[in-house]
Amino acid sequence: MKQLGSQTLGSQTYRVYELEKDEVLDTVDLGMISNNDIQGVAKTVFMQMDDIRYLKYDITGRMLLDGTIGRKRLLDVLRAAAAAMAQVEGYMLNPENILTGLDDMFVNISKNEVTLICLPILSGQCERATLAQIVKKIMMSAQFNPREDCAYVAQILSYLNLNENFTPEAFLKFLNTLNSEKKTTPLAAPAPQPKAE
Repeated sequence: MKQLGSQTLGSQTYRVYELEKDEVLDTVDLGMISNNDIQGVAKTVFMQMDDIRYLKYDITGRMLLDGTIGRKRLLDVLRAAAAAMAQVEGYMLNPENILTGLDDMFVNISKNEVTLICLPILSGQCERATLAQIVKKIMMSAQFNPREDCAYVAQILSYLNLNENFTPEAFLKFLNTLNSEKKTTPLAAPAPQPKAE
């Protein structure tokens, strides 16, 4: 399987996959992601020019998750990832077709929504995508705000380690139990030292 490339056409941004000649499309998944607006899954367009076949994913207004992330944004992104995987199950998409690489997960920063890419190929080369894999990759790549109490990070990692195969619904319930207050620890100025005489 090749890597997805990027393409910009005017103000639109796409991830593009060129199918190899021997790759067979999963027409059920392709139909689902082409004909439905599935929350959390990128809309797809299939194109063919002569013998070259492409899948294009519209990721306009979305970006990779990078930089320092605060508690609220992280929890919103994790909730959105759980909701997206629930949609994958609800539309009966093959989880093996969901890409879990960090370069294939996009976030709408203004709404903290996650967009996953479904690559509908009947190859069996990908391992089954799980919410646990997606959450672990997000957690391992995030840079947490050092001004916040990051105890919630330990709670999330502990949950991941104790619950290997959890459902999106169970994870959403766990996220809702986390204290939603923003906890910040202001950086303290050093205490003035008495002058030595």
